[in-house]
Amino acid sequence: WAGPVSLAVGAEYRKEEGSGSGDDVSAVNGFYTGNFKGTNGSYDVKEAYAEIVVPLAENMPFLRSLELNAAGRYTDYSTSGSVETWKLGLSWKPINDLRLRGVLSRDIRAANLGELFTAGQTGAVDVLDPANGLASVRTTRVTIGNPQLRPEKADTVSVGAVYSPSWLPQFTTSIDYYSIKLKDAIASLGAQDLVDRCYRGEQALCSNVDRDADGNITRIITRPVNVAELKTRGVDVEASFRQPLADIAANLGGTVTLRVLGSHIARRTTINGGVRTEAAGQNTGDAPKWRWFATLGYDDEKVSGLVTLRTISGGVYDNSWQSGVDIDDNRIKGAAYVDLAGVYRFQTGTSKQLELFGKIENLFDKAPPVVAAIGGASLQTNPTLYDTIGRAYRIGVRFRY
Repeated sequence: WAGPVSLAVGAEYRKEEGSGSGDDVSAVNGFYTGNFKGTNGSYDVKEAYAEIVVPLAENMPFLRSLELNAAGRYTDYSTSGSVETWKLGLSWKPINDLRLRGVLSRDIRAANLGELFTAGQTGAVDVLDPANGLASVRTTRVTIGNPQLRPEKADTVSVGAVYSPSWLPQFTTSIDYYSIKLKDAIASLGAQDLVDRCYRGEQALCSNVDRDADGNITRIITRPVNVAELKTRGVDVEASFRQPLADIAANLGGTVTLRVLGSHIARRTTINGGVRTEAAGQNTGDAPKWRWFATLGYDDEKVSGLVTLRTISGGVYDNSWQSGVDIDDNRIKGAAYVDLAGVYRFQTGTSKQLELFGKIENLFDKAPPVVAAIGGASLQTNPTLYDTIGRAYRIGVRFRY
């Protein structure tokens, strides 16, 4: 009654497999540490899904349109069995310039081949044994995969708004809030964590700590387990302005586009063994409070150019530390990088096209901020967040036909 209904259904089958081999010395644990073992494993997945978009109302007072979108998927993994995922969302336009949206969903991430089947490495490790008066014990640590892993499951809530003003058609902006609660998160516990948590009564972890008849630790197996919870929330914002230059002057060509994207992580809390760890704003990890990404571009029939600004907000080493108490200086600086990119098209107006393209990343050769780490061989920054290469150039040609 309010417009056509859209429906999509489908099914999929896929198989993934991986294999690797180690050297002869590692096969018999001949090295003091390392001893890589071959990795062999595979799994298959069967899936069926349906998606639907249903217009509910149109052109009513304070309701230009109201639309329901929903999806469901059934997935059967040969390793962990079946799981269902779904999405339910509403899109409402109270006026032509404003659209409000909200989504509830159940999402999953299944374990990958490495997490499932890695044959592992062996090495020596020192632990304190609480079952023997915290005696220091040197034992063998074996790192392997876990084919019994279950998919991670997350419940997601997101709400947002898109504003496209009729009085400025070149401009559009959006803001979205999200909250995600993830359970059965896959984590690899350290050797000391396994010993301590088994001693505290987590029987599911005790199978990873082997002891002899006298109660001495003989081996510790570290493998991924479904043991953690994760809660995160934040805000994503986006704005764009697109101006054809011919609208300003008839003798001008091409289009100028300005786009800004920002992502704010308000919380990223991990709960593991009853211990809560807050990672948002810790620039030793991958969750700075803010990331911004801005581009200014020009495009016409023959030439395209783009200037990009990437920024990362400053943060801390650890949210639980206090400057001057637990550490002299808990702050880590942020960073901003500028990139240039361009394309020149030699042939236009035909199905064949020859292009010359180039890019300069980190134009001003900005060095990463110092992030102190333990160990003389550690890179004294965080390569997950910061550029560790410096100014880099790319150039190439592309032929389309």
